[in-house]
Amino acid sequence: METVMEEPKMSGNEVEQFLLNNTDFIVEHLKKHGTPTIIKKISDIKPSTPRKMPMFNTAPRNSITTSMFKRYVEGNITRIKQERKNMTELRKMSEDELFTELIKDIATELDVNVLCHKILQNVNILTKSDRSSLFLVRGSKENRHLVSKLFDVTETSTLQQSLHTEETEIKVPFGRGIAGYVAQAKDTVNITEAYQDPRFNNDIDKKTGYKTMSILCMPISNYEGEVIGVAQIINKAGNGIFTVEDERLFEKYLTFCGIGLTNAQLFEMSVMEYKRNQMLLNLARGVFTEQTNLDKLIKKIMLDAQGLLKCERCSVYLIDDSLEGDYTHPDHEHEEKKITSTQDVVFSKAFDLYPRDGGNFHVPSAALLKTSRNAEIARHVVVAAVPLNIADITQENDYCKRRCKLRNYYSSIIR
Repeated sequence: METVMEEPKMSGNEVEQFLLNNTDFIVEHLKKHGTPTIIKKISDIKPSTPRKMPMFNTAPRNSITTSMFKRYVEGNITRIKQERKNMTELRKMSEDELFTELIKDIATELDVNVLCHKILQNVNILTKSDRSSLFLVRGSKENRHLVSKLFDVTETSTLQQSLHTEETEIKVPFGRGIAGYVAQAKDTVNITEAYQDPRFNNDIDKKTGYKTMSILCMPISNYEGEVIGVAQIINKAGNGIFTVEDERLFEKYLTFCGIGLTNAQLFEMSVMEYKRNQMLLNLARGVFTEQTNLDKLIKKIMLDAQGLLKCERCSVYLIDDSLEGDYTHPDHEHEEKKITSTQDVVFSKAFDLYPRDGGNFHVPSAALLKTSRNAEIARHVVVAAVPLNIADITQENDYCKRRCKLRNYYSSIIR
């Protein structure tokens, strides 16, 4: 008896997958075997609408965050005054309750100065210290230093009373003094008798009449472990010394302060970058708008540059036309004469802007340009054909070594 082999059956899913992969087969099959009724049913079917995939790059912005950022940029930020509990209530709290309350006090603050003031007042409360100071790290990795705008803050002192201006702020090089040592060593310093420590500088005590006795100083680090600041508390209440428990509380609180400071500084940088971009756009518009008067154009550039760079003084030197090349030959149209010495550099005109002088512009005479030390720096830049950035002209650098030997003069800071 002959056995009949059955053909393997395909499941519905397999048939569907076959038809999806072979659409030409469907067309040919309908041409050969499709009845008018089937063709009519197919023609009446409406094509399905493809599902739209989410467009992540066009997601709407957070309107609350955008509005807040705009207010910060425009300087119209309205602070929601958060009433902190009074000292009596804070003193009655347990350690955990007090710690939580003081963290909440700084958690949403984005203004660096306000945040630093809150941090100092809170560490005074937390450690029962009399005064505190906070230093922030500034400068490049090769030339880092500490800057303090908030010094000797107490539990009751206001931000306006404590905040120093740029002229009166305290600057401390890394490695110098107690705060400088802490910043460089990334270590904690607990001093029971300040005047017995050679790193202590008593100049502030002499000026204020205040007597510093005990000091606890710690670094503030970001999430990468880099020191971004130094906090210092002075004189434990009751003429006591700072204990190991004080160190534990201080270090624990400064961990959260490091997070808050990093966020506030990043936000400040974002606002500054936004403003800088707006200034650059205004500068570009001004350059294209003012094409008829060179003096007006340069003044426009200097005013915008001063606002952009936040500098105390701005100067522009125009090189004499005779140095711009030989235009008598077409091949030399875009060539410049090779300048090898500062003595070959001649400025036809210069402009100085002093914001403190009411924003007036000064045009130095030709005789003054020949002897001006600032003009000499400009000549050096022309010869070198590279930017020159001197962080502190009193410090040793290649330019100062050459110039100070030749000219034999004392250089002051150029900002």
